[in-house]
Amino acid sequence: RGFRQVMCVVYFVAGAWTMGILFILITVCAYFYSGAVKERIPFASSNLRTACIGVRHFSPQLPLVAAGALLAQCLWILIWAVAFLGFRASPNADNPLAYFLMLVSFYWGCLVVVNVVHVATAGAVASWWFDGDNAPNPVSGATKRALTTS
Repeated sequence: RGFRQVMCVVYFVAGAWTMGILFILITVCAYFYSGAVKERIPFASSNLRTACIGVRHFSPQLPLVAAGALLAQCLWILIWAVAFLGFRASPNADNPLAYFLMLVSFYWGCLVVVNVVHVATAGAVASWWFDGDNAPNPVSGATKRALTTS
């Protein structure tokens, strides 16, 4: 909260009037936004507390899913980099549409890995929420669903 006010002063002292005015506008918007959502903070806090309890319940398995996703992400980046270098060496390397599509494929692949972890975590917590400890292997079931049907 104080950072924005300090940056306003710094920009005005440095003579960067446009940035100073921009930070004043950001500060004013943040002030009104915080006032508008103030009554929702207890509910959000309760939701976050419950979600943390659910995630902590699966603490040995969910970090392993995330670590596997990290390895998959690194592998995807390596494969994509090799493909991109191969594309750069091809005679069609001057096509801007191909560069755009390569960038889209990179972004898409990275987001798929991130969302698999998100869906696996949400599925495990949902199993915990609705079935308690009665669900057999909720993390592996949620990960399987995230990789196949979800």
